[in-house]
Amino acid sequence: VVGARRDGHLYTVRGRHLRQGRGTGDASNQFSIYTPIVVERRPEIDRFVNGYLTSDRMQLEELLEKREEFRTTLEPILAREGLPVDLINIALLESGFNPNIRSNQGAVGLWQFVANTARSYGLRVSRGVDERRDIAKSTEAAALHFTELYEEFEDWSLVIAAYNCGSTALRRAVQAGGT
Repeated sequence: VVGARRDGHLYTVRGRHLRQGRGTGDASNQFSIYTPIVVERRPEIDRFVNGYLTSDRMQLEELLEKREEFRTTLEPILAREGLPVDLINIALLESGFNPNIRSNQGAVGLWQFVANTARSYGLRVSRGVDERRDIAKSTEAAALHFTELYEEFEDWSLVIAAYNCGSTALRRAVQAGGT
């Protein structure tokens, strides 16, 4: 959890989530993980957060209200897949919870899937049908994507980075950085 104190400084709390198997009921497929999604303190981040806490506060409050509206649909899907329910904040950041939003790169919906990625997770994308706009179906697809990314990177910060830039780009960056 990331928050801000009254003095505007960021703080982070490391959470612990129980991740369960993919609905198989197999007890051997259960394990606990820590989800240390830590925000590094930097002046650029502080300015961004302070903006939301001051001049953009109304926009932030509207987004948080929308998050509460979507929580009842999104959280059960993520929880059923054993994922941290805090991942709904990715939809907040990606789309502002607007299922009809479209990026300049052609990403659509709450989770901002490009057509090829959407299709790879079973969503129909054609002239007549675009399931990236379907809240439940796109969240199911996002849950599968998060699960695959976690199986590859085993670190929630890396999963979120890979969700944003793609796993190939992240792997290259990790290799280039020697980490």
